[in-house]
Amino acid sequence: MKDQQEQLAIGGQLAVDEQSELKRLRKENKQLRMESEILKRPVPFCQRNEVRYHFVKTHAQSYSVRLLCRVMKLSESSFYAWKARPAQVISGQELQLYRSIKALFNESRQSLGSRQWRSDCAN
Repeated sequence: MKDQQEQLAIGGQLAVDEQSELKRLRKENKQLRMESEILKRPVPFCQRNEVRYHFVKTHAQSYSVRLLCRVMKLSESSFYAWKARPAQVISGQELQLYRSIKALFNESRQSLGSRQWRSDCAN
């Protein structure tokens, strides 16, 4: 290894396999730097997919979608399917129902079953 470095300093050339390995390592290094930059931002890893999709959409101008999806642990096809899907508008009644279900679920220490949920919502 030192001999090769000395040859480079003297003006020697790298072998073809060494050139290809160097090219591969530089590409990998660039990829890791970009991933590191993404992770320096407030990344919503523990959030639901909707929030992560939105993160990818907002940062797609700065980074490739493929890289963002890999860092966020999403598939590209699911991101594009989400992007093509129209936004869902829910009524105030549905929102209130959703919030009450979520409150009941949390009160039950996240163990509420569907039958108990149905009877509690009826009351």
